[in-house]
Amino acid sequence: MEAQGMETGAGARPRRVLRAGAIAIAIGVGLAVIAHALAQAPAPPATAPAAAPAAAAPPPQPDPSGTATGTVADVPAKEAGVNTMLASAAGAIAAMFYMWARYGKPDPSMAANGFLGGLVAITAPCAFTSSFWAVVIGGLAGLILCWSVFFVERTLKVDDPVGAISVHGTCGAWGVLSLGLFADGTYGDGFNGVPGTVKGLFYGDASQLVAQIIGPLTNVVFIFVASWVFFKVVDAVVGMRVSAEEELEGLDVPEMGVHGYPEIQGPSTVVRHIGLGSHAMGPVPGVPAREPVR
Repeated sequence: MEAQGMETGAGARPRRVLRAGAIAIAIGVGLAVIAHALAQAPAPPATAPAAAPAAAAPPPQPDPSGTATGTVADVPAKEAGVNTMLASAAGAIAAMFYMWARYGKPDPSMAANGFLGGLVAITAPCAFTSSFWAVVIGGLAGLILCWSVFFVERTLKVDDPVGAISVHGTCGAWGVLSLGLFADGTYGDGFNGVPGTVKGLFYGDASQLVAQIIGPLTNVVFIFVASWVFFKVVDAVVGMRVSAEEELEGLDVPEMGVHGYPEIQGPSTVVRHIGLGSHAMGPVPGVPAREPVR
């Protein structure tokens, strides 16, 4: 998705803020493929004389209202698809090798989150960067993902067992900023009614990076404040904290009615071995208790 910002000062022109949105880019790429196929004229018969070249279409003109966008057919679907695959693979590989080098094992959960982090990060710039930069963006997303996970859990003390904050928040912000660095100016002319292709800092346009910085900052301020107010109201009206017993047992049974990991339920299984203690989870009906893992 795109939202439009404005520069100030002499010679200023409106800038685009290109934001990450996996659903939006997925729909856009799909529609672009259809539009690309429908936009092509049928191939002439082999015996037909060559048609005279058509006059070049005029370049898109900016809309004074600032609401116009480039046509769907202008979106480079092939480049976006290739860049998306490259970035996700690079994110998984980078996260895997980082955990392997740092902790001695190629943590598969971190590799999977690195894959997702690469997907999230490339969402904003996928149509505006080269394949080389797609690999760089995805690889850095995999590393940033690992650092962010440990920062959220160990420094902020926020319980985020699936790494959602790091995958979608941190890697999403990195992806939006990366467009302001690596956009190469190949595409984007006329998007949001703004003349000129999208170029990042490394291709001579620092103002695009400024616009990309404003977007995440605005989201951070608004989303945090709005969420804090919302959850304060929910906590006051309904209540959000569970009992201490349910915290120790886990929320699978109290909230969902089933065990999420039945293979470790019971007082004398892996639960005790990993330091949760025999009181952490009650025995599963019909499953005999086993000796603790030594």
